[in-house]
Amino acid sequence: MIGGSRTITSQGGTDNRIKKLSVIYIVTTDEISFYYGAQAGEGGILMGNNSQIEGNVFSNGSILPSGGGTSNITDTVTVAGNGNKIEAVNIGGDAYVHSCKDSDISGTLYYVSGGSIQNCTYTDANDMGPNEITAGSMPISDQQMNDWKDKAIAGGTITGDYILTNNASDSLGPIRITGNMHIYNNVVLTMTGLIYVEGDITIENNATVQLSSSFGSSSGLIISDGQIIVTNNTILQGSGQAGSFLMLASTNNSVDLDNPAIDIQNNATAAIFYASDGVIYLRNNINVREATGYMLALDNNAVISYDSGSANTNFSTGPGGSWQVRDWKEIE
Repeated sequence: MIGGSRTITSQGGTDNRIKKLSVIYIVTTDEISFYYGAQAGEGGILMGNNSQIEGNVFSNGSILPSGGGTSNITDTVTVAGNGNKIEAVNIGGDAYVHSCKDSDISGTLYYVSGGSIQNCTYTDANDMGPNEITAGSMPISDQQMNDWKDKAIAGGTITGDYILTNNASDSLGPIRITGNMHIYNNVVLTMTGLIYVEGDITIENNATVQLSSSFGSSSGLIISDGQIIVTNNTILQGSGQAGSFLMLASTNNSVDLDNPAIDIQNNATAAIFYASDGVIYLRNNINVREATGYMLALDNNAVISYDSGSANTNFSTGPGGSWQVRDWKEIE
């Protein structure tokens, strides 16, 4: 089964002697590590009033307020690069940063010499010296993304748009779609493999996108070269087993909040969102599992609630994945 294991038992005999072997096979997967509740590139993070990130945060750009008020990060925050800062954030752990303004840090403030501290509270402060904090790299390489696309293409192609609507259900993947994907109005799409969409993706109006139960504890993904919009009571979920997530990834490079690479307007508590070259915009009062992007923007009351199970996430591309022997033994 996809994302699980299979045991094959073989028996043979000669001269009244019987031997029985048991071999355990597993599907090969690609392991991606999401160590942070949120990770941002040089675009940094904008946080609205009372927005919250539950988990550690790493950003190559500043973490700034959006529209006034104070935001919250429950654990350790690291902001790379001299000249970058944290502002108007309550931090439940330590903070590593060049400069700090109007923030409350429950742990230790580790700052770079030459940076400024303005109206910040902390338990302790530690001058780290003049060397800037090294920028972090994104967890998914361009090569890995291209490899995933190739695996989707190998599964077949739908030419033009893919539309699923009006209480319909379908199973799909691995597959490439050359147009747009639009899923809406009380539909259920069950993913049996990776989906690569060359256009835009819109999921809305009580639509459900879920991984097949055969994924087991592995995760699955949908890749778009365009914009991804998730809105209006949609459900995005893994296989149902612990450690299984659905990731939506966009290669779009827009950092315009009016036209973001990923626009999340609805709760997606079992989903991971990824846009290494663009902005991920989380609207009011939503909750997602993990977000990694060149830039992140959280509206008022938006929440990223990190699941430690996504620290080492195994992505299965579907039935095209290869099997490998994990263990074997003589059982009789």
